[in-house]
Amino acid sequence: MNKIQLAKTLSALELSKIAIQIYTALLNDSGLSISDMCTQTGVYRRKIYEAIEELKEIGLIERENDYTRNLVIKSPSVVHILLKNKQYEINKSIQNYEEILPGLLTGFYEQGNNPTIRVFDNTNKFIFLFVTILDEIESGSDMISYNESDDLYELLDHNYFFNIWVSKRIKKQIRNRILTNKRNSKVPLEHPVDENQLREFKTLPSSVKEGGCYWVFNTKVILWDTTSPKAVYIENKVFADLMRNQFELIWEQS
Repeated sequence: MNKIQLAKTLSALELSKIAIQIYTALLNDSGLSISDMCTQTGVYRRKIYEAIEELKEIGLIERENDYTRNLVIKSPSVVHILLKNKQYEINKSIQNYEEILPGLLTGFYEQGNNPTIRVFDNTNKFIFLFVTILDEIESGSDMISYNESDDLYELLDHNYFFNIWVSKRIKKQIRNRILTNKRNSKVPLEHPVDENQLREFKTLPSSVKEGGCYWVFNTKVILWDTTSPKAVYIENKVFADLMRNQFELIWEQS
């Protein structure tokens, strides 16, 4: 059993670290006593009981009957069901949010919070924005990239991107999280976390429709349209936060 992978999966159910340890231990030995659990986790009984209540609440364990403290662990397939339900809820939240987003933006702009918007509407301007954008990102900050694909790299020189541009980003200690589609052949998806490159890749889930590419950093958003090519640069904190929140929702289910 891959304990690290299992722990990462269970954390998506918002279980505490101790609850995850107990569930994993019970999978190996369903007859563990409370004392055994204390020994394995190194925590007091009160914490063990709290963790057991967590697991009972979401349906991963139950008592044998009302007159005994013996625990019965549910089948691991229950975890799969819980994760699928959570994925459904996240997808529904994204759909609901997208429906109200235009109204939120309208109300925001009516209050006079107009963003700075610039359009880079030909290949030369598109590339100029790309190669200079790192100058605007603060050292030690982070950036997120949604739906990166071969189309974006082909408009540039992908050798330039993966050598010079990435080296400049690393020198400024800018960490990059990237949601990419399955058709992207130029990213090392077999090594999704690369600390040397200060980047982490995840593949967009099949339940999420691909559409457009955007980057978010600081209070700025860049919408990349590789078909024109055209790039729309928006500087506005609220808009950047909206796009970042959408990214985080999808990142968690990817």
